[in-house]
Amino acid sequence: MTGRCFSREVRGCTCSQVTFAAIADELGPSILHQWNPTSEQFDFMQELPGSALMHFTHFQAGNDTILIGVSGDPSSKSPVFRLENGAFRNIFNLSTHQATHVRYYQRAAENKHFIVVANSGLSPDNSTSDCPVVEEYCPAVYEWVNASAGFIRRQIFNVTSATSSTVFSRFDAAKQEDVDYLIVARNPGQEDASVESWSPVYRWTTDRKSTRLNSSHPRYL
Repeated sequence: MTGRCFSREVRGCTCSQVTFAAIADELGPSILHQWNPTSEQFDFMQELPGSALMHFTHFQAGNDTILIGVSGDPSSKSPVFRLENGAFRNIFNLSTHQATHVRYYQRAAENKHFIVVANSGLSPDNSTSDCPVVEEYCPAVYEWVNASAGFIRRQIFNVTSATSSTVFSRFDAAKQEDVDYLIVARNPGQEDASVESWSPVYRWTTDRKSTRLNSSHPRYL
């Protein structure tokens, strides 16, 4: 990932882009490395606090470089970091549940930033499906507000055993615009030919009431 540094305090300060590599370690600690252009290798930068971190993503929102690590621990939250004075500081923790993957998604035309978190959808002991009864357990889309307010949970998906997700765009000839799609990959862990065990595909929709990924009638892979 690439981060940018800014200074509002030091007049005439110039900063350049810096490349980082965040390594998620379920057993901990997770490590952040910084690219050294002189030696042409990554140097240790800092440890990243968090329990059972499974995956990282990052994005740039204005002057803020944000890094998110999702936790696979059912009793722990997922840390959100901001680049401050050359180091990433934990600014708050996001409520997730046995998450294995996080995907950044941007609606550039609307200047909105989202992350899609692959929460498990299962009870803490993995014995039953508690989604959507317990919304916090479901895979979800979170929208970035700002560095003070953090994320808000924008939408949940009635999906269990989610492992990852991806977002892509396709040109809609009828509407003459690009349409965004989300695929949530699943691993039910058993042979099951029913449609509920497949991986759903969602389409971004916009109406007067809401702008969201259409979870009412997903397609399946």
